[in-house]
Formats: sequence, structure tokens, C-alpha cells
Amino acid sequence: MMYECPNECGGQRFVQAIVQAKRVTVNERGEVIRQGGVGEPSISEPRCKQCGAEVEA
Repeated sequence: MMYECPNECGGQRFVQAIVQAKRVTVNERGEVIRQGGVGEPSISEPRCKQCGAEVEA
């Protein structure tokens, strides 16, 4: 999928960051009692590789 950068930099390469958080179980005192496997991946909006602008739909 190709996007056009909204900031006149002419960039057409857009990247998405994918962050996968670990699942952490905390008890009522705030202590970590279990760290599980990987949770749901969180995928950011596409951003321009050159200037970092978000894509405009």
C-alpha cells in the first residue's frame, strides 16, 4: 500500500510500529506475581519514513 505524505516532503515510504507487550499479573500490593507470554500486538498508524507524519486517509 502506497501513501502520499501530507507534508510536502514527497515521502511515499510509510512504516508501522508493531509493539507486543508482555502480559503481567499484579497482586493488590502492586507486586508482579506472574509474567505471561506475549499479549496482543499493538500496531501503530502508518507514519512517513522521512518526516514521521501520520497518513491522512
